[in-house]
Amino acid sequence: MRESQKVIFVLTFTVMLLFSPTLTTGYAQESKELPEMYKKANDHFMLGEYHQAIEIYDEILDISPTSKKTLLMKGIALSNLERHKSSILEFYKVNQQDPQNISALVGLGVGFGNFG
Repeated sequence: MRESQKVIFVLTFTVMLLFSPTLTTGYAQESKELPEMYKKANDHFMLGEYHQAIEIYDEILDISPTSKKTLLMKGIALSNLERHKSSILEFYKVNQQDPQNISALVGLGVGFGNFG
């Protein structure tokens, strides 16, 4: 049961984040290379290559440290690697920017829930 909940969580939030227009605005103004970096990170993410995705998300965050979409995707990747403390920190950063962000709140709940 817990494994199926994890799969549903990952799929739901991945789809939401990948296709959310409100979270992708501003990239073109910050750097022309960010969209390509983000695509590459998401490709790794979708293949389950979370370590590689996280490395690229970190590079994106060096350029755009408050990118909610990147912080959320990094948090999900960390959660999938069962690095729950680290994932909670990423979701918390989003929560600080946007306390009503449902993805961040759910991510925090999942992270704390996995501490048992």
